[in-house]
Amino acid sequence: MIVDLMIIDVIKIILPAAITFIIGIGITPYISDYLYKNKMWKKKAGKMAIDGTATPIFNALHQDKEVGTPRLGGTIIWISASIVFIALWLISKLTLPELEIFDKLEFISRNQTWIPFATLIIGALVGALDDILEIRGCGGHVAGG
Repeated sequence: MIVDLMIIDVIKIILPAAITFIIGIGITPYISDYLYKNKMWKKKAGKMAIDGTATPIFNALHQDKEVGTPRLGGTIIWISASIVFIALWLISKLTLPELEIFDKLEFISRNQTWIPFATLIIGALVGALDDILEIRGCGGHVAGG
């Protein structure tokens, strides 16, 4: 009985993570294609040190890589995670109550889910804003975005 509960607990963690990974791998080519097609990368190469001085060694080593590398790649993570969150929630609400497995997989209603979920959303918004400012070349911060 205890072993069965442990197996269910492991499945509750591994199955959504595996599905999220598979979705992420599946949407990566489409998002990458969109980012390259719209030239969503840093427009000007180079960084500044925290004190505002130039960093010539870093700039010389990374002058070609920074301009051609697309930003906003983190969208793959939060899009795939959001798809799994919403899909498992919908499946648990639309299936019969006798199918307990879907109720156990649905984790949005659990209290311990909200802190990591909120952290994911806040981190995604801050990262997206930073990437957008870096793509547009605006943002008066020393680091760029």
